[in-house]
Amino acid sequence: MEEAPEETAPLELEESLGASPEDTSATPELEEADPSIDAGEEPPVVPTPHRQGRLLIVVSVVLVVLLLLAAALYTGTLGPNSKSRNAPPAPNSMSFSAAFAAVNSSAQSVSGGPWALVAAVGLDVLANGTNPFSFNSTASGVCATGAPPPLVLASTTDAVRGLSPYWVISFESTSSNSILDAVVANGQAQILGTTPPTSHCFGPGRVGTLPPVGNIEDSAQLAPALPSLTLFSMSYPNATIVFSLSGEGSGIGRSSGTAYWLVEGSPCFGPGGTSTSSPAPGDPVYQGGANATSSGNLGDRIIPGIGRCETPGTLAPSLQLFASQLVLAGSGYGYVSAVRSVANGVTPGMFRPVVVASEFVNPGIADPQSQVTGFDVIALNGSTVAVFNTSVDAWTQGGNLPLTATDSLRLLTTSQIDGASLVLEANFPESGEIGISLP
Repeated sequence: MEEAPEETAPLELEESLGASPEDTSATPELEEADPSIDAGEEPPVVPTPHRQGRLLIVVSVVLVVLLLLAAALYTGTLGPNSKSRNAPPAPNSMSFSAAFAAVNSSAQSVSGGPWALVAAVGLDVLANGTNPFSFNSTASGVCATGAPPPLVLASTTDAVRGLSPYWVISFESTSSNSILDAVVANGQAQILGTTPPTSHCFGPGRVGTLPPVGNIEDSAQLAPALPSLTLFSMSYPNATIVFSLSGEGSGIGRSSGTAYWLVEGSPCFGPGGTSTSSPAPGDPVYQGGANATSSGNLGDRIIPGIGRCETPGTLAPSLQLFASQLVLAGSGYGYVSAVRSVANGVTPGMFRPVVVASEFVNPGIADPQSQVTGFDVIALNGSTVAVFNTSVDAWTQGGNLPLTATDSLRLLTTSQIDGASLVLEANFPESGEIGISLP
């Protein structure tokens, strides 16, 4: 599934996660399996669109230096053809504090210190999991300080216990502001190298260090406090889970002394799917977070999407759409996506609309699809070209008429479904999906 081109301003991370959130067969419906909902309790409070930042963007900003320097790893040993993917479960999975203890003395022996913690990432990738980061095999630059050791695959229970066999840890010099990168793989620490403050990938100048490790909640205490993490791991046993420890604001104007845990999971990580910059609309995603210095989780949640991973297919190249615009429509709302370009012969009947929650969905809208009252195609003059009847889940008018570049797709809803996504699922002879983020 490829998201339609969207012309928007770059996202700014104003605040951290707020207080409270491949296709697998025979998995339970996530919302039905949520024990808090079954018990009649209020679901976990998740960040509103105005308070939260995308966890994946946070992870990518914090770790760009670590991941770029590991380009050789991700293109060689973490890809779908990697020999290490068939390796047995890691015998030396450990929590963050154990990984830090394993590497800290080696880090402090490197000249240019003392070295203080800046960020850490634990990668729980299963033997049948997918790559959480995508980089060009020719990626290089001043950020690269050395080739990291091959990835060690996680066991099935590592993530829910807050353990990982592969930790990437970054330090900053309190004397020179240089960055030191290290990896703890299968219990073995390896120093990758250092970069000066003028060339490391966090940006020039001082990054800002985290509190002493003794004041940071360990990942082994964090994970059991995130109830939806276990549910998500059971429902999507192929999911990769990423633990990220960083300062507030991901190094963007942050002050030293603040630390946050951010946790992201999906079975759809990898090329063509969910990436470290944005989850694709419709992909199942887990998000959780906590203030790492207060021993209390801020919340976690599951975004079930369409219940399977995106498939790029042929529909997205055949139908290009502009960003969706919100308009009033009678007593409700309309989301209008104008056609940018369309291949000859593409008709409305070649896809069906589905509305799903996304990482920005208003927590008051438990089921965005239940708010939908209609979906149609409108011509440039405002006339209705085709109608999709949501009650019968089929096109009842104009489904066989070819789309043109002057048409628009219009989703009608009873209320404003802030931040949901419209997914166009292809019907034969097209394949794949198109994801459209709704404003």
